[in-house]
Amino acid sequence: MGCASSISGASITPSTKRASSTKKTSDRIARVLQKKKGEVDKAGNPITFEKILLRFDRLRSVLAYIKAVFADKSNGTSGLNYEGLKEALNVLHGPMEKEQIIELFEFVDLDDSKVIEFKEFLVALTVGHVLDIMPDTHDKETSTRGARPSQLVEVNGLTCSAADINGVMNLIVSAYLLFDPNGKGYICRDAVSAMIEEGKGGNAMLSQQRWNEMDWDANGEIDFPEFVHAFSSWMDLDEDDV
Repeated sequence: MGCASSISGASITPSTKRASSTKKTSDRIARVLQKKKGEVDKAGNPITFEKILLRFDRLRSVLAYIKAVFADKSNGTSGLNYEGLKEALNVLHGPMEKEQIIELFEFVDLDDSKVIEFKEFLVALTVGHVLDIMPDTHDKETSTRGARPSQLVEVNGLTCSAADINGVMNLIVSAYLLFDPNGKGYICRDAVSAMIEEGKGGNAMLSQQRWNEMDWDANGEIDFPEFVHAFSSWMDLDEDDV
């Protein structure tokens, strides 16, 4: 791309600058995950995959709401453009700075299609949560910032609270950290294979097939966004249903 393109009034950077920006975002994610891993170890009450499995019904309920918001703001298309992402984030978290929305959009729009699908949307939400750029991310469960109610707007007969969404984001991060024991920012094939052999990782929830789904580049490693993308498949939330 020779010059900046535009998505509904938002300036999207040329490919070289975009690659640099994406690399910086990845580095920030890795640093935050390492910090979170240290906090989990210090707390001395690590979550297990069995505990995560017990929460799957609640996970699916909240993700169904997120999916309804995605479908509503995509206006019957297969994905969200910049304005759609802005509107969806506003429903789930409140108004955000344009630069932050662009950062999330560019980070998940790996094919530069200017449209993000549902799983990419979920990655954007989780990355925004990890980087602490979502307006409601760390509010108390009983309230949200400003005058925003904790119960979010009803969409297609579904609703949930800001605390529910934050809880799901935290659970996804906890699931990831199970397989990145040193908080390196990526998961190694050898580490997961060892967990499978030891009977950890939720049995069928982390079969070799599951790992292959996660390892997009077949390079023996997956990063946090790749994990979130695969985790959404484990929830049986396929784009075909949107």
